[in-house]
Amino acid sequence: MNYKALQKRNAETEIDAKTGKIHSKKRFGKSLGRCAPAMFISMLTQKAERYNGKVIKVDTFKTKASQFDHTDDSFTKKKLSQRFAKLSDGTVVQRDLYSAFLLAHLDDKHETYDKAAIGSDFPHFIEMHDKTKEHLQNSHDWLPASVGF
Repeated sequence: MNYKALQKRNAETEIDAKTGKIHSKKRFGKSLGRCAPAMFISMLTQKAERYNGKVIKVDTFKTKASQFDHTDDSFTKKKLSQRFAKLSDGTVVQRDLYSAFLLAHLDDKHETYDKAAIGSDFPHFIEMHDKTKEHLQNSHDWLPASVGF
């Protein structure tokens, strides 16, 4: 992701309709500094290497995993609050789980998707997706709203 772009201030001044006060023009600068994405990636890389794994950096502008629909090879922009994606064949999937599935099926250059592998692995993904969804819905544990179940 482009972390510098997340730090930029909002250009437009917005006024809250209820209170009449000006919205803050700040973005994610402080939280980015506090959470330190570069440090997280560094720590993740070290841990992955310790267990003979690796971290693969993917260009989010080329892959657009949360927008891609493998059933018709289209890209549809979604709001961040939209936690489920409806594919063109009618299948409904949790957006983050589907994105992870797609990212696991990138080609060797990590720029495009291996559509043959996606096609063969998708039925198993849907089976596991539905089991996970059912398990989480029946669980009495707290889940963040971003999960969507």
